[in-house]
Amino acid sequence: MSNNISNQNIQARNLSSLEPKTPTEKELARIWSEILGISSVAANSDFFDLGGNSLSVIKLLARAEEAFGEDVLSPDTALEKGQLAEMAAAIDSNLRLK
Repeated sequence: MSNNISNQNIQARNLSSLEPKTPTEKELARIWSEILGISSVAANSDFFDLGGNSLSVIKLLARAEEAFGEDVLSPDTALEKGQLAEMAAAIDSNLRLK
């Protein structure tokens, strides 16, 4: 019994460590959820594995511009850095350069 509780605690900690943490990750996760019609996005989720495609990338670019400003997410970055945490880090990097 104690072993089951211990395993559940470990699993809960592992899941919470995958939750979006930074403000950019959280906002980007909200955008992804709306575009892809899903309820939750983990920091290690991949946009394309969750159902994203070239048309949804166009929506993503427009929504990222609304949320974060112009030219913070390029089409190349959106296509190459599919994981939420990677994409958010790229946006943060571009914001620092402005």
